Amino acid sequence: MRERALEWVKAKWTQEPHACPICANENWTVGDLGATPRLTEAGLLDQATVFPVIPVACDNCGYTMFFNARIAEGVLPPGIYKESSESSDEEGAPQGEASGESS
Repeated sequence: MRERALEWVKAKWTQEPHACPICANENWTVGDLGATPRLTEAGLLDQATVFPVIPVACDNCGYTMFFNARIAEGVLPPGIYKESSESSDEEGAPQGEASGESS
C-alpha cells in the first residue's frame, strides 16, 4: 500500500518547492496507511468509525500532513473501507471502518 500511496502523493503534489512550512526542508517520507478515530457530536472519540489517512512527514522536524486515503484512488485495497449504513452528522464527514496498522 505504501508504494501506491507514494505514487498518488507524487502525482498530486505538483506545487514546487515541496518545502516544509516549519523548517523549509524539502525531504519527506510517506508513511504506512493509518487511521484516525472521529469525534462524536458530544466530542468523544468514536473508535469504531475511523478516517483512513496517508501520513507524509518532514524528514527534519517531523511536521506531518495527512491525506484522505478514501480520495486517493487505488491506494486502499478493495473492501478495506466499508461505508456506514448510518448517515453522517456532517456532509463529507468520514464514515465506515478501515483495518490495518496505524502509524
